[in-house]
Amino acid sequence: MFCPKCAAEYATDVKKCPECNLKLVPDPPQREQPQFVEWTCVFEHRNPGPVAMAESLLQSKNIEYVVRDQNTIDTALIAPVKLCVKPEYATRAKKLLDKL
Repeated sequence: MFCPKCAAEYATDVKKCPECNLKLVPDPPQREQPQFVEWTCVFEHRNPGPVAMAESLLQSKNIEYVVRDQNTIDTALIAPVKLCVKPEYATRAKKLLDKL
């Protein structure tokens, strides 16, 4: 038996989820599959200063982003840090970061 809310599994003689206070069901609830998000890289730099400025600008415009290839001191000269956004924000983000 499964809780339809928290998906906890219980023995067949248990009728209610003690956490959610809901009636149990025989099958586990179907969980929504996470959506794959394709990110578009809009900025890259080896220097942490401009990267921090770019992050601040994206945050100020509520543009969600991810950081790729985050450098440590040892790898700063090898690969640049990349800031990537969802494709629908790419043009806007590139314009925003163009002067950096």
